[in-house]
Amino acid sequence: MDAGDGEPVIAALAEALVHDGITLETGDAVEFRWHLATATAESSAASELRDRLLFNGPPSDGYMFYFHEGPQPEAVAAAAVAEFGVPPEAIGREREGEYTGPDEPMVLLTAFATMPRVDVSAGRGFFDLAAGASELTVAKAWSHRLGYRAMLSAFGLHEDEWVLVTPEGGHGIVEVRENPDAGPDEDTGWDIAHAFEPIPGAPELHIVTEPPWWDDVEEAWVPARPCGPEPNRS
Repeated sequence: MDAGDGEPVIAALAEALVHDGITLETGDAVEFRWHLATATAESSAASELRDRLLFNGPPSDGYMFYFHEGPQPEAVAAAAVAEFGVPPEAIGREREGEYTGPDEPMVLLTAFATMPRVDVSAGRGFFDLAAGASELTVAKAWSHRLGYRAMLSAFGLHEDEWVLVTPEGGHGIVEVRENPDAGPDEDTGWDIAHAFEPIPGAPELHIVTEPPWWDDVEEAWVPARPCGPEPNRS
């Protein structure tokens, strides 16, 4: 890194983290992902490596994402049946605190009376149907089948960052901002401020190269000196 050859070092470290299943602390994970994006910006493999870093295999706590902009819970449920073979009787539905479905649903859909959004939670019982796919892979298949965009969170994203998935098969990291007019009742809503890369299926999004807080991180970040004894220079 000090010698100015950071790209292969950061890329190799990312590969090692993915291979060994090592999880960084929250702040370190966010910073490292942006160092990876900066160092490998010109590499065609950069986005693939980033996706593997964010979505390395099936999530241990289940698949969780949501569809917005208007899908009905019935349509989301039908897509689960058609795309993954989820038994209809294994799908639970919740709306404004009222639940209908099995005691232990394979898939739980949560809808809201005041906003066009459906949250999806698919637990351990769904893992076999998903064949070990990552959360990103599952969301993309579901989105394509349903015809609506999905939003995913992931460890390694900043608190204002999400992964947008489009029915056209595109995906990329976006930053959201508060929008009082988009929220339900007394809650503050949000909309997408911009994307950090072109996303197929979302050509209307403005593209920025990096978040405004990244300059401060780069200025504050100084590589640590190696541990251990000083080399013998005699």
